[in-house]
Amino acid sequence: MNEVQRRSSEDSDARTRSRLIEATQQLLTTGGARALTSRAIASAADANLASITYYFGSKEQLVTESMIAAARDLLAPVVNTLSSDGEPTVKMLESVALLNRILDEHGDDLSAYLEVLAASPTNPSIAAALQALHRDMARVLAEQIDAQLSAGQLPSWVSPTAMAQLILAVVHGTLVASVVDPGRTDSTAIGTQFARLLLDARTTARTK
Repeated sequence: MNEVQRRSSEDSDARTRSRLIEATQQLLTTGGARALTSRAIASAADANLASITYYFGSKEQLVTESMIAAARDLLAPVVNTLSSDGEPTVKMLESVALLNRILDEHGDDLSAYLEVLAASPTNPSIAAALQALHRDMARVLAEQIDAQLSAGQLPSWVSPTAMAQLILAVVHGTLVASVVDPGRTDSTAIGTQFARLLLDARTTARTK
């Protein structure tokens, strides 16, 4: 195989992998985990049934990669906001607003994400992928909280690591509540309350 042929083959492989991931994400959104048969995925991706095993090793691994990719895409605006230049507290408040928007606009995707979370205790590959995502988010949040501490914008008792974990716990708790009882769960109000706690902590630090 010459160089041109090799590159063409690699491009074809990449497109097939991408179609399989996109098809899996779409089926999860519209039908949940029950819709994820290998045949349905292959049909939606216009791919050979054997391509799932060829490119991912198993359907379970394909589902894992698809869900983590979807979660990272959803959270990318939040990470970008937190990582950008600007005043740390403002960035945190903007990030809370972005998370509220995600909860409001992507309810179906989040329901599918919960299904993957539920499967993680018995699936090491899903657990590892979710852990990597969680740690990435916790690291970015902790960096921003540490910056606020260094600037004297938060009380000295605040622990960047623990506070980052708390924020993620609030996000996941709101997600669960939004799926379990959507009629009585106001993610915007919850986000606003949490944002006010952050602002009050900042005010307390400045008055001491």
